[in-house]
Amino acid sequence: MNYFGLKRLYKIHKESLTKIASDVWATGKVLLGPQLEELETNLKELTQRKYAIGIGSATDGIFFALKAHGIGKDHKVICPVLSYTATRDAILRTGANIIFVDTDTKGRLNLNDLPKADAIVYVNLYGNPLDYDKLKSYGTLIIEDAAQSMGASYKNIPSGKLGDISIFSFDPTKNLPCFSGGGMVFTDNEKIAEKIFKYRKGYYNSVLPEDHAAQLNYLLIHFAYWQHERKRVAQTYFELLPKAQFIKPDNNTVGGYQKLIMLTDKRTEGFKIHYKETLDPTGIYPNADQLTKTAMSLPIHPFLTYEEIENICLSIRQ
Repeated sequence: MNYFGLKRLYKIHKESLTKIASDVWATGKVLLGPQLEELETNLKELTQRKYAIGIGSATDGIFFALKAHGIGKDHKVICPVLSYTATRDAILRTGANIIFVDTDTKGRLNLNDLPKADAIVYVNLYGNPLDYDKLKSYGTLIIEDAAQSMGASYKNIPSGKLGDISIFSFDPTKNLPCFSGGGMVFTDNEKIAEKIFKYRKGYYNSVLPEDHAAQLNYLLIHFAYWQHERKRVAQTYFELLPKAQFIKPDNNTVGGYQKLIMLTDKRTEGFKIHYKETLDPTGIYPNADQLTKTAMSLPIHPFLTYEEIENICLSIRQ
């Protein structure tokens, strides 16, 4: 089943993407050049941030965010127990102690009675922001893992600005895909930005190459339209499966529609599961554990036709 639409994206934009990469290679400037600067400027505008730093991966971005704020050994970091392993691994890389916390029923960090910690790394799981006002009330360092939520917002504040520091992913499965990945860190703090600029170039060599940045600049032109189409696909599922239970954005948020999750006790063979287990399989986390048993991910890329969505829904009904 075609989940991410990469083949179609490449087929439509092959000529432009190939020429863009070739033009960059011809300059001989393949790292830390004008294309990356342009991408950082474009995404600063999108996220309403003062600083944007292109890096090799979102995983590095979470690690850099924690390290730049002095988080390390003997510190405690809250992490939602339902996420991709990179969220956990980036925290472990600092030497900090992880406090796993259950999710709410939509897969986001459960904000009720959070334990004391030196930092919170939270995830906009499936592209849906949580109650950021409530999260801020805890008064600790907030790191937004926005790998799944580019294009989302909370009370008109864009994802990428819903934290002291935020991280995007350009993994091929994401809403703005780079065919070999990459990431971007966002902050309004000049000193933190300076540290991360140093990390990416000299200390850890985590750089988003110029050809990747150039292709992302090109694809960014189409991003708003693709988000509109993702919402169109989601709405079509809602109409064709009126009795199904979906995880939807809250009323005061706009979803990123990076994933569309249907909750069911009878998963259909061939559909993806996000995620099959929690980051702490030995623990007991009622909401997250339930999602590992009932969440089923439906294709939601922007190139799906109505007929294809009808066929997907037919396979679910059967």
